[in-house]
Amino acid sequence: MDLYSDFYHLVEQDGESKRYYASLPVELKQAIRSHPENIRTFDSLHNSAESFFNSKKQGG
Repeated sequence: MDLYSDFYHLVEQDGESKRYYASLPVELKQAIRSHPENIRTFDSLHNSAESFFNSKKQGG
């Protein structure tokens, strides 16, 4: 698993992360962009998206 300096480098330079982020609904992209800290790997991107999705699903 590659570690990037920040979220923006991750989605610019890692093809898998770029494709995954592009596939997310706009609302999840906005949530991730508003809290990008500590998103430096594909796994952390995926976990953050799931976390935001689950909190939205539960009314958060």
